[in-house]
Amino acid sequence: MKKHCFVLLYSLLLASLIGCQPRPGAGQEAAEPRLLRVVTSGGFAAAYDRLAPRFEARHGITLVTAYGSSSGGAEDSIPVRLERGEQFDLVMMSQSSLNRLIERGDVRPDSRTDLARSLIGMAVRAGDVVTIHESSRALQYFKDALAWAKTQPRP
Repeated sequence: MKKHCFVLLYSLLLASLIGCQPRPGAGQEAAEPRLLRVVTSGGFAAAYDRLAPRFEARHGITLVTAYGSSSGGAEDSIPVRLERGEQFDLVMMSQSSLNRLIERGDVRPDSRTDLARSLIGMAVRAGDVVTIHESSRALQYFKDALAWAKTQPRP
């Protein structure tokens, strides 16, 4: 899984570099430092934080990273930052929020790449009243299931 995530991140970062940075032409002494401005939401932040230093060391590209939520009206949410005119070369966020940015024309639709899938969710049925005892029991079951999942071999 780690290798798969690294290959996806690596490919995505390299693809986003095409045309982003000036290249030295004939007679130029050296290129400016290569920077890639990235904004990511919390869903991929842990994987990104582990993989980014390896990418930088391997390619000599500095990642300038910002963090924000995929949606909502908070000042640091990714959609609000883009509306404000903040510039990023690469945006990593939830699929539904990324689709909204594509519809708004904030990101290139042909550059979209799925990085991960999350199948975890939890909700209470509409109209049900859940007691504190029932909520505690459900959360304990969820924690036990996660602890068991951590003991399982990864492909």
